[in-house]
This record gives sequence, C-alpha cells and structure tokens, in this order.
Amino acid sequence: MYPFISCPNHPKVQVRAYFNIIKKDGSSPFEKESKCLYLESNEGCKDKYVDIEDLLDEENGYLDNGALTVEYGVQVESVEDVNGIWRFNFFDLFFNWQNQDNMFDFIIRQENSYFGHKQIIKLHSKKISDSNKDWVRVPKSVTVEELVMCLQITHGVRLQITVKELKKTIEIASRFGFSNTVRYCEQQLIKMDEQTKLKLTRNVKLAVKFKLERYLNHSIKKIKAPERLMSILKKLNVEKMSSATMKTLLSKYLELIDFLE
Repeated sequence: MYPFISCPNHPKVQVRAYFNIIKKDGSSPFEKESKCLYLESNEGCKDKYVDIEDLLDEENGYLDNGALTVEYGVQVESVEDVNGIWRFNFFDLFFNWQNQDNMFDFIIRQENSYFGHKQIIKLHSKKISDSNKDWVRVPKSVTVEELVMCLQITHGVRLQITVKELKKTIEIASRFGFSNTVRYCEQQLIKMDEQTKLKLTRNVKLAVKFKLERYLNHSIKKIKAPERLMSILKKLNVEKMSSATMKTLLSKYLELIDFLE
C-alpha cells in the first residue's frame, strides 16, 4: 500500500503533500512531507510502499481498537493551463496554515475568502503593509473572477487579457495599493491602444482617475487642437487631479497654442 494523489484535469500541477500513519503510541515512522512536486496530469504523488499486512498486525502497534490512524494533506499551489501559463491557486487554505504566518485573506461576499502569499501582498502594497492586518474586505462590485485576475498579475503571472479586464484590474489594484500591478496594466493598455484605437476621452478619464501618467502622455499625443483638449477637460473633475496630471495637461495646452501661433 502507498498513498497516491493525482490531478487529472490539468496538464501539470505543482503540489505540496503530507502523509503519515500514526502508531498507537503516537510515533510516526512513515511521516512524509513533499514540499514542491511538479506532476504530469496522469502522474500521482507517491510515497514509499507500506505492506498492509504489517499495518494490520497488532504486534506492530498500528491498530488502535482495530482502526488505523492516517493523516494526510495536499495543497495545489499552482496549475498549468492549456496555453502553458502557470496560475496560482488562491481558492484553498495554505499547507499547514495553522502553524505558519504566510497567508493573506481577501474576504469577499458571504464571508468567502481567497488566499494570497502574505510576503508578496505586503511587498507590493505599502497601504496593506502599513495596516498591519492579515486580511482585507473585497468590495461587492468586484467579482471572484476579477479578484483572482488581479491577484494572478500581482503574484507575477503575465496574463493576456482584454482592455476591459485591464481597466477593471487597474481599479482593483489601485484600491488595494498594488502599484506594480497598476503599472503593468498601464503598459499593456499602451501596447493595445497602439494596435486598436481606443476612445480618447475614456482613456484620458481613466489615466486621470488612477494617476496613470505614462498612459495620459500617450493618450494626449493624439490631441491636435486646443479646443479638443478643452472639451475633454470639461468632462473631468479638475479639483481632484494630482499636481502632476495638471502640469501634464497644462503643458499640452500650451504646446497646442504655440503650434497654432
């Protein structure tokens, strides 16, 4: 007999696994922990073979009133999708989470939680790090799919997502203080804007709202007349603009006036 754990629904998975057979006196001669295993879809997480007859022999001390005590645990840390991209698993509690201070909770509707790596979360967010909390509550307007997408990018996964998804990720990342995630999405928006012409007014509004200075500079390059710039400015909340944004827009306005003269 030996323990066998497999995940047939994914091309490859990264798992942590634990298996133990406890003797009647509390000792653990078969305790085994595998910290990082990369498995093919048809490959199991195996441990050393144990003869069932040895376990059922009362003289060997495994049976307690005719019963065996077996401890086991498995955590799927990440999975590979069909495109070859590895994604983290944020849906399950961390391995041995009760004894390790390495998990950060994102609490969503109905008290459901999703779990990120605390060191990564606090490294990327000064806002969360300064709060000294190990959890945050996710706004009701954010779906599970949107939260997970943001967490994947924050943990370093480079997803190929749509303009709409990038904008939503920027909104979520800004709320949690994930500045690197915001910058990554900003870079992707600039690349995608060069390929598919997006609506200028919406782009400027987004850049101003989330202080995307590079995206703002990229967007206003398309403005060729001061009247066009002024029509966009009338749709913005000037009072809430950062000083850097105001300087950028003023500089663009003066540039357009000089060009006309």
